[in-house]
Amino acid sequence: MTHYIGVVEKDPGSAWGVWLPDVAGCTSAADEVDDLFPNACQALVLHLEDLEAPHPRSADEILELQNVRDAFGRGTFLMMVPLLSVEARSGGTHVAGVVGTDPGSAWGVWLPDIPGCHLAADSDQDVPAMASEALDVHLDGDEMPRVRPLAEILRIEEVREDLGRGDFLVSVPLPPAGQVSREARER
Repeated sequence: MTHYIGVVEKDPGSAWGVWLPDVAGCTSAADEVDDLFPNACQALVLHLEDLEAPHPRSADEILELQNVRDAFGRGTFLMMVPLLSVEARSGGTHVAGVVGTDPGSAWGVWLPDIPGCHLAADSDQDVPAMASEALDVHLDGDEMPRVRPLAEILRIEEVREDLGRGDFLVSVPLPPAGQVSREARER
C-alpha cells in the first residue's frame, strides 16, 4: 500500500487542515483533530480517483521542502496518509504511532497507547506494515488497551516534542473487536 506524508496545520479559530506535498492540490480539513485522518484518506482517494498515483517521497525528502520547513515554524506536524482502496476504507479502530529517525539509522516507532511496543523499519514506507505486525506480536492475543482519541495523544508532552522536531504520526489499524488472535498470526 502506498502512503503519503501529509502536513497538518491549524490556525487559531480555524479547522484542522492537511495538505500532501506529493499530490498537488489534495487538501482536507476537519473541525475535530480525530476526524482529520479519515478525512485525509478520503480526500486522497477521491483526488486520485482518475489519476495515476504519484510516487511518494520519503519523510526526509518532505522535511527538506521549503514550504514544509516554513510550516513547521507555525506549529505543523506530519501525518502518514495511506492511499486506501474502496474495500479497505472500513473505518475500524486505529491506534496512533509516532515515527522518527536519527540520521543514518532505521525508522523507529512507538505507540503511546501500547506501553513497551516499539519497532524499527528500514524506510518510512515500511512503517505501517511493520507497526501492524509489531502490535500483533506485542499483544499476543491479549485484550487491546483503551485507545485514546488523537486529540488526547496530541496532549502528551513527549508526542508534542517528537512531532515538533519532524517526527510524524501513523495510524495503525486494530483487528476487529480490539483483540489480536494468535490464529491470525500463525496463518
